[in-house]
Amino acid sequence: MSYDTIKVDGREGQVKCFDCECKVFEVNDNVGCIYDPLKRFLSQLFDYIIAMKEGGFVHIYDGRIKSWNDNPGDGPIYDKYGERYNSSDPYPDPIKEVVKETIDNMKKEDIDK
Repeated sequence: MSYDTIKVDGREGQVKCFDCECKVFEVNDNVGCIYDPLKRFLSQLFDYIIAMKEGGFVHIYDGRIKSWNDNPGDGPIYDKYGERYNSSDPYPDPIKEVVKETIDNMKKEDIDK
């Protein structure tokens, strides 16, 4: 799967929540809804915010990029993959998740013995 790039006010970051056709989006470009190529549209919302891994938040209003700033503002927040943003672990490391799951399973096995 590829990605799209957002460029706003000297900031640049990659996302996979649009159509993933290697497009470059800037202020006032139409990006529409959060998109997942496997599930089609995840949301019919045209006003939302993307928490960028590079830092800050990209604000989408009426399906168009309006700004990228440090304030999340109001509205539903998604991560760069189109999932609901989790501020306690915004971009979990997949390896960390596997290790945690393995440790949890080991603990369960010990309890079951």
